[in-house]
Amino acid sequence: MFMVGWVGGHLHWRAAFWGESILMLPFVILGFVIKPLELKGFTHNKKTKEYGPMLSPELQDETSNNGIKQGVPAIVEGLAEKLPEKSSLSSFGKKVMIEIHHFGKDMKELLQERVYVVNVAGYIFYNFVIGAYSYWGPKAGQDIYHMASADLMFGGITIVCGIFGTLAGGFILDKIDSTISNAFKLLSGATFLGAIFCFGAFCFKSLYGFIPFFSVGELLVFATQ
Repeated sequence: MFMVGWVGGHLHWRAAFWGESILMLPFVILGFVIKPLELKGFTHNKKTKEYGPMLSPELQDETSNNGIKQGVPAIVEGLAEKLPEKSSLSSFGKKVMIEIHHFGKDMKELLQERVYVVNVAGYIFYNFVIGAYSYWGPKAGQDIYHMASADLMFGGITIVCGIFGTLAGGFILDKIDSTISNAFKLLSGATFLGAIFCFGAFCFKSLYGFIPFFSVGELLVFATQ
């Protein structure tokens, strides 16, 4: 909000999104290369253990409970045997089929994890609310509180509360012991209280009541990050 409001007034609104894309690129790369976060109290089920480590298609051989190796999926092998040699699947085609097979297997594993499904559903609603505030918040600020620069006001509050809220959430989780159970308690508690403060902020007719309540609400909402 802050970038779109400020950059849009000086350059063009598209420039803000291009700038954000460039600034976020290092974080996208880090998401692929850094070691995943491991919280205490997380145990893999038997299905995850049986799947084994992710290897390249050429090296990956899954082993069944009887110790019999299974190379490429049976569907691919069957197709390769039935088709004539000239029209057999290329090595690239086999790699693609193997990757599709593993992707489908991963998706099946994820959809069977109720904790994962519920958290993703909750995060969808969370982002829906953040998106609604980012779009309708400044409009409400102009219509209700007659702010001169609603975009800058909402953007400034979001930036400050986003930084301090994210840091505070991580600090609190470290203090209360970084377990899955405590993380869920922090997520649900901060989201519930944040919703109350954000809703209560728009119940004030005065700007002096709105800003403190909305700031506390955003601090709590961003603590979940």
